[in-house]
Amino acid sequence: MKAINATGSAGKAYGHVPGHQYHDVDVTIRRTRNGCWTVEILETWGSAQGYDEEHGRKKVIGRDDSLESAVRDARQRATSADIDPDYTDEAVSEAESEAAEEIEAAEEAPLSDLTTEALETELAHRKAAK
Repeated sequence: MKAINATGSAGKAYGHVPGHQYHDVDVTIRRTRNGCWTVEILETWGSAQGYDEEHGRKKVIGRDDSLESAVRDARQRATSADIDPDYTDEAVSEAESEAAEEIEAAEEAPLSDLTTEALETELAHRKAAK
């Protein structure tokens, strides 16, 4: 199974412009090669002074064997942690869309998940079948 790494983010417009306050929610969706899904939601806020001065952060992680369940777990944890729900929805939606594209691409190239030895075996079988 191919590893997946998708991200999404949402935040306050012009938040990272010097003199402004920023507020961001970043989401990372990962699938390991063994099929376990992890959804990390990170909320940060602070002020931009020519550099970002972080005033606080909250982070939650949801895990499960299916993407839908891992996202549901992470959303529940984000709600419990009082992470901004609008930014969370926007960032999760973006990351889920990117993950879906990666899953589709992986399904179109099934040999990409095989080890070198497995590929060599497959080539040998195909040559023998000719």
